[in-house]
Amino acid sequence: MERKKRFETKDEMLALVQAPLLFLSIHFFAFIVCL
Repeated sequence: MERKKRFETKDEMLALVQAPLLFLSIHFFAFIVCL
């Protein structure tokens, strides 16, 4: 059961990291297009 919890927390961390990265990549792309 502990292993399952660890994997769940890893997935949650990946989701938390993925959202800001996607947000930044979209703004970065928009910035390049504006230039």
